[in-house]
Amino acid sequence: MLDEAIHADLTIITADGTLKAHKAVLSATSPAFLASYRDSSEEKESSTIHTEEMSQESCTALLSYMYGTIKPGDFWKHRLSLLGAANKYDIGDLKDACEESLLEDLNSGNVLERLNEAWLYQLQKLKKM
Repeated sequence: MLDEAIHADLTIITADGTLKAHKAVLSATSPAFLASYRDSSEEKESSTIHTEEMSQESCTALLSYMYGTIKPGDFWKHRLSLLGAANKYDIGDLKDACEESLLEDLNSGNVLERLNEAWLYQLQKLKKM
């Protein structure tokens, strides 16, 4: 469905391109999307989401996660963008997965970057480590 945009009813505009998706899938995985389609909003009326803070490649990784088809390499490569999206769209399980991933490779060379991410996204386990 995602790769071929079969019956896609939503356009996502990223920093460097557009993608097609399905409101039902996004609503099923994100309380923020569910609320925006249930309430009267610009997204509901136009069937367009603007997410210019994400690249098309990172947004594709997000959609792959939401559709249940993300590859481990794509998750690892885009985990910081995915963390931002998980926070923005209230996708708790994705946020938790990103935090666990950041804990796995925590070291003295990246500790300040990780601490910044922990404070920015309220990641308690990461802060503690």
